[in-house]
Formats: sequence, structure tokens, C-alpha cells
Amino acid sequence: MSSEWYAHYYKMRAALFAESTEAAMSARAFYRDIVGSDAIVRLTVALRLQVTDGGQDWAIEVADGQRTAEFLDCYETQPLDDEERYWLLELIIASFEDHLRIQGADERVAARVRGHLIESFATHRDTVEYWACLREPETTRFAVTPLMREVWEYCRTTRCTRPPPMTVATLGPAGPAAAPAGCHPDVKHTDVAEKGVCRWRRIQEYLPATCAVTSPPDTFMQSGRATCDVQRRQERA
Repeated sequence: MSSEWYAHYYKMRAALFAESTEAAMSARAFYRDIVGSDAIVRLTVALRLQVTDGGQDWAIEVADGQRTAEFLDCYETQPLDDEERYWLLELIIASFEDHLRIQGADERVAARVRGHLIESFATHRDTVEYWACLREPETTRFAVTPLMREVWEYCRTTRCTRPPPMTVATLGPAGPAAAPAGCHPDVKHTDVAEKGVCRWRRIQEYLPATCAVTSPPDTFMQSGRATCDVQRRQERA
């Protein structure tokens, strides 16, 4: 890349985290061209993430093992849209890899990561497969590989994989909103939704009252709704 490009890049880095000024908007548009996603830009600003000049392996490039639990808190408490949730969970996986290498095993964090990956397996299947190193079963290339293999095996053998997955929107512990029809015709949607509410309440027991991250007054996290992806396997006698 040219020296002129890098001049714009460093200018962008200086303005990216400013309030919603014209310079900040310009910087975020420039960074969006680098990383290829508006959701990544919003996450970068809200969570004060590292800024990369690459973007192809964004989650790995900006991963921060010391902030894994903080990222999980944000994922579990903030009203993210689907794309934000996707990229944040990708970041959580890469950060947990760093966490494991530096600090060693942490079952509490591992359980949270495991649960979210099981719920969102259809969306993150390729990522789980990558970190699980399925083509190299005799090796453990990454610290997170055993967990990824566990998730892969569980989701491939014991979970319902009939598309499309059912999504239940919840407003905190208040209860589920309308659920889409037809995803599990043999199971009452009310039953599935109730399970989603129960899981949401269990998750809340382990969360702080508020997210540890304070986001700027920007376009990030405008919705007041948190979503839970709920799937139920068909049980036959």
C-alpha cells in the first residue's frame, strides 16, 4: 500500500473513536472499506477495539484474551443486531484462544462460550470447524481446539439440525415475542418459547446488572431487544 494510503489510515485511527463528528463519520467509512462490515466498525467503536490495517482475519487480528469475559458480558446483555452478534462471537472465540494460551483453563468462561456456540452453531459452523482442526484429529493446533471439537460433536450428533432454526425474541425476563411458524411443526412453539425464557433467566443469574462496556452515543445498540436462538430436538419414543 502507498504512503498516501497509510497517511489516510493514521488519520482515520486518530478520528475513529471521536464523537459523531464529520471527521468521525469519514473515519468510520474509511475503516469500513478495510474490514468490510459496518457491524465491525460499530463494535470497534463501542468496545474500543484495536484497529487493523488488514481485515481478512479481523477477529484474530484484534483478539484480546484479557477481555474475553467482558466481550461475553456485552454479547449476553446488549441488544445487538444479527451481524453484530455474529462478529462479536467470532471475536470472543479468537479472544478465548488467547485467554487459554496465556492464562490456562477457565471452565466458567468455557461454559459460556460453549453455550453460545451450541445455540448459534448453524451460523458459526465454519468457524467451529476451523478451530476444531477436524482434518488433523491427531493434533491439537489451538488451545481452543478441544472445546471446538466438543461443540462440533455435540451439534452434529445430538441436536436438531432441521432448517431453519427457530428464533424466539425476548424482552428480558418478560417473555417471548411472536415466533415464526413452520420451523418445528411437531413441537408447540409455546413450549419452545418457554424454554427460551427459562434459559434467558438462567443466563441472567450469572451476569452483572449492567454491561461493563459503556458505548458512545452513536448508532450502535439502538434496539432494546435481546434475542435468543432456541432449537429443540424432536424426541421420539
